Amino acid sequence: MLYSRLTVAVLAALACSRAGAAVTYLGVATLDGLDKSGLSGKLEDGVRSPAVIGGFSAIAWTGRGNSYLVLPDRGPNAEAYAGGDGVDNTQSFINRVQAIDIEVTGDASHGWSVAGRLKSTSLLSSEVPLTGATTGNPERRYFTGLSSGIDPTVLTRSMRLDSEGLRVASDRKSFFVSDEYGPFVYEFAMSTGQRLRSFVLPSEFVVQKAAAIGKQEIATNTTGRVSNKGMEGLAITPDGGTLVGLMQAPLLQDHALSAEDGKSAVGIYSRLISIDLRHCSAGTQASCATRQFVYEQSAPTTGNSELLAVNEHQFLAIERDGKAGGGSVKLITLIDLEGATDISAVAQLPQTGLPAVVKPTKKRVLFDLAATLKAAGETVVEKYEGLAFGPDLPDGRHLLLVSVDNDFVRDAPSKIYAFAVDRNELPEFKQQVFSGAK
Repeated sequence: MLYSRLTVAVLAALACSRAGAAVTYLGVATLDGLDKSGLSGKLEDGVRSPAVIGGFSAIAWTGRGNSYLVLPDRGPNAEAYAGGDGVDNTQSFINRVQAIDIEVTGDASHGWSVAGRLKSTSLLSSEVPLTGATTGNPERRYFTGLSSGIDPTVLTRSMRLDSEGLRVASDRKSFFVSDEYGPFVYEFAMSTGQRLRSFVLPSEFVVQKAAAIGKQEIATNTTGRVSNKGMEGLAITPDGGTLVGLMQAPLLQDHALSAEDGKSAVGIYSRLISIDLRHCSAGTQASCATRQFVYEQSAPTTGNSELLAVNEHQFLAIERDGKAGGGSVKLITLIDLEGATDISAVAQLPQTGLPAVVKPTKKRVLFDLAATLKAAGETVVEKYEGLAFGPDLPDGRHLLLVSVDNDFVRDAPSKIYAFAVDRNELPEFKQQVFSGAK
């Protein structure tokens, strides 16, 4: 019988990360078990169910009370299985979104409770058949995480999808997903999970020679995203008019890797791209007006996991390293596009030291996520990857949720952490405006 099990952790308000309790930890909801997709059987490793609830690479508020969408990524690939070498140990996990409720109750005097509930599961599909592997997907209508699902002639016709970013359209009729494999941005129908259109990104973001094995992609390309370091972050402005994507790491041409070994990260300049939804061509392949900006990482060893709009020009981002534990780097930064240079015409960024004419986005650390969680008695894990604002708390503070990608590792449940952010920390804050019935 398919079921989901949601455990709830209740913790008192703890751990201000900066003076004046600017950001306060409230608690965590934990989700595990099986989802409501109705899928059965086993994946390629012979162990996992295709309905297993994986970690959440993204979380997005729907604008309706305590209702959110959460997004697993491409599925299990952290653990090797027999025959998995040729596909980077990816499996035919069908991409999906989960509808959940997250309820935060309590107050500063009596403590806080964070509870969650899985409501429904929607599989992501295509109106036309896709190209690629067919395991568990004989009609080729569903997107899967298998890295071999490539159409080398038309990449957006590929079956493979590494879903990383998620935002709900302001009319609530659709949602947007960023694909790390491309990188691409797709729009899906809220009612069916079917893809409505793809947004054409500038060619410098996309690798010209896609491959099922990430090392081969890196070895055979000199431009585009680094394999497994594509568009991790996706935001939508409060007016619903602009999407902004953030790359996890510098592009290959922007000194992502060292020339010596082709693996070591050396660059610190990642690109953001804004997509003006009000100025797009018609059709399922939409070409929109875009701009590009520079995000300056703290070090070559850190990467970017998410982007969340505070207003039309300010955003929260997750910057983190690939380590777990209290000494690892997990930061929530506040960035500002105002005054930043549009670098759309800049073919290559330097390793360090931007030219004086190129102004990066302004950045400051809002709070140290690792230190805050450690002070609250929580174990610091590797991948914090989702950010969402929810309805403001009764005391007027902003509710901020952070989701964890657990890489589908067995016995590692999915967690969603709740924080309260003082209003003076984000004085220009604007909640996304949704239309339709509440």
